Amino acid sequence: MAQGRKVTISAAARLHLGFLDLNGSLGRRFGSVGIAIDGPITKLSLAHAPRSQAQGPDSERASEHLAALARHLGLKSSYALDVHEAIPTHVGLGSGTTLALAVAEAFRRLENLRSDWREDIRTLSRGERSGIGIAVFRDGGFVVDGGRGSQTVEPPIITRLPFPRNWRILLLQDAS
Repeated sequence: MAQGRKVTISAAARLHLGFLDLNGSLGRRFGSVGIAIDGPITKLSLAHAPRSQAQGPDSERASEHLAALARHLGLKSSYALDVHEAIPTHVGLGSGTTLALAVAEAFRRLENLRSDWREDIRTLSRGERSGIGIAVFRDGGFVVDGGRGSQTVEPPIITRLPFPRNWRILLLQDAS
């Protein structure tokens, strides 16, 4: 890992509990319900480096997100990207959106750029159906998004509530 200033981001997984209107009969498609959960998490660090390097689980995909952001914003720096932990892929926990947004947040903080969620989700092709992953990354909780209209960049959040601390969710994963 590079020396000097380093930005570390941790972000929890999400559970997508289902879509509200898949065919758009209410005027917007895919409105959905979901919640942030405490784990598993994605945790990564980003620093400037003499040459670009990436390590850790899902670091190849994280590097692709970093390169897309740098290209989009016209920055030509080299980075050391260390993915300490990554949400398992393709098990329904939002690993793709969480990783993409964690990279975007680390990148913008390291480069002292203002936060721009809409630009980042467009650049990284996130939220194309559901806004749950984006919403819970930013603020956690129990979320209902309004789905996508014809001009929607980010599905609007209809409701966000804190998830009751005394409620428990048991997440079973097949390790085979």
